[in-house]
Amino acid sequence: MCEFFPVSCNELKNESFENADFLLKLDSHGLFPAPGENTEDFRARLLKEYAFAEKISAQSERITLWESADGKDKLEVGNSDRIDNELFAPAWEMTQKMYGFAVDYVPGFYLFDKVGLLWGGCSLYDDETEMKVFLLRPAFKNKKRFLIYDRTELIAHELCHCARQVLHDHAIEEFFAYQTSRSILRRYIGNCFIRETDAMLFLLPSILLLIAQLIKNFLFSSLPIFPFWLFLAIIMLYFLVRNQRSRNMIAKARKNLQSISSNPEAVLFRSTLAEIKIIGKSFDGYFNALSPMRKIIISKYLR
Repeated sequence: MCEFFPVSCNELKNESFENADFLLKLDSHGLFPAPGENTEDFRARLLKEYAFAEKISAQSERITLWESADGKDKLEVGNSDRIDNELFAPAWEMTQKMYGFAVDYVPGFYLFDKVGLLWGGCSLYDDETEMKVFLLRPAFKNKKRFLIYDRTELIAHELCHCARQVLHDHAIEEFFAYQTSRSILRRYIGNCFIRETDAMLFLLPSILLLIAQLIKNFLFSSLPIFPFWLFLAIIMLYFLVRNQRSRNMIAKARKNLQSISSNPEAVLFRSTLAEIKIIGKSFDGYFNALSPMRKIIISKYLR
């Protein structure tokens, strides 16, 4: 059995996913089926995840996490750079309390190469190989904080991504991850940026405003600045409104779950925004549409 994986390869190959105990054991480690995923698809995905974990455990000094098809680019870490479980433990406890799982099978390493000045850490995953790995800034080895980052919050945040990425639900992906933050502001605005292009969309009016201000000060004093401020305000309002709409859907679904669920957050975490919208209208409509595997898992969190 691979030391990093919660169940053996033999169990994954032969165990029935109608076995509630087995399914719930996987779920407790953040391994749950996605909407539309049948038993064989789920089994195949888990076997890929097991194979990656086994590959990592088999390598000794230098561990290759990722390598391009032509072999020219690769991401490597040293086996001695592995993050101790003691650092993960508080994050496991946090996600267990909030969402009912602890992703304790994903290997974590300190990344010494190609680290940006403001980078704290991240999780990496690949849908093709089912690679999942957590990378952390070396400064966290002996420190609980780095700049605005708290070590436990950062690890819990990224492990939420490791568990939930199978849903491919970018619209509220950051919402759940940011709920691990102690900051009320980060919990609220964390889901404002949900796509890679969002950061650029936010920076564009800011850069234009800066350029316009420089032109006004040094070249063309009559240049009106108000339109640039208005453009920036519109973009910011767009992000805030989009974020609030998602939050409203989640709040409505949470309200419907409170009387029937022992852990509404766990149910919401395992659902897409489209499903959460249905929960807000009718829990029965949501539950009846679930696959047998997902019904077993969601039932765990019902009263």
